Amino acid sequence: MNKKEDKQNKSNDKSINREQELLNKIKLLETNITKKDEEIESSHENITNLLKKNDELNSTINKINQDFIIKVNEKANEANKILQAKIKETQDKSEKELSNLKKYALSDSIIGLLQILNQFSLATNHKVEDPKLIKFYDGFKIFNTLFNNWLKEIGVIKINVKVGDEFDPNIMDAVDIFKDSNLENNKVYKIIEDGYKLHERVIYHAKVIVVKK
Repeated sequence: MNKKEDKQNKSNDKSINREQELLNKIKLLETNITKKDEEIESSHENITNLLKKNDELNSTINKINQDFIIKVNEKANEANKILQAKIKETQDKSEKELSNLKKYALSDSIIGLLQILNQFSLATNHKVEDPKLIKFYDGFKIFNTLFNNWLKEIGVIKINVKVGDEFDPNIMDAVDIFKDSNLENNKVYKIIEDGYKLHERVIYHAKVIVVKK
C-alpha cells in the first residue's frame, strides 16, 4: 500500500469516526428529548391533576360558603324574630302599663269622694220625720243617686257585700268584732261603709263588723 492510499484510508477512518460520533450525539440528543417529552407529559398530567384538585377544592369551598351563608341567614332570621317578639312584648307591656295608668289615674281622688258618698248614704238610710228636714233628706237622696250614676259612668262599681257573707280581707276591712257564740264565726255582722272597685281593682274596702266567737 503506498502512502497515498494509506493517507486516504486514515482520512476515511476519521470521517467514519466523526459520523459515528455525530450519530451517537444525535441518539443521545433524541434520548434526552424523549426524556424531556416524558417529563413534560408527566408535568402536564401533574398540572391537570392539580387543576382538577383545585376545581374540587374550589367547589368544596363554595359549598361550605353557601352552607355558611345559609346558616348565617337562618340565625339572623331567628335573631330578628326574637328581637321583633321582644320589641312587641315591650311595646305591649308599655301600652298596658300606660293604659292602666290612665285607667286608674283617678283612684286617689275618687277615694276622697267615696268617703263623702258614704256619709251621704248613712244620712239617707235614716228615716226623717221632721218636715223641716224632709226637703234636705230628699235632696241628699237625689244627690246620692246622681253621684252613684256618675261613678258607674267612670267605672266605679259598688262591691256586693251582704250581712252573713264570709269575711274576705281582699275586699273588706274589719273595723270591729261582734262576739256571739250563737252566730257563725268570721261572718259579716254589719256593714258600716260600702266598698268600691275602679274597673277590676279594689280602691275602697268595705268597712264591716265581723262575728267572733
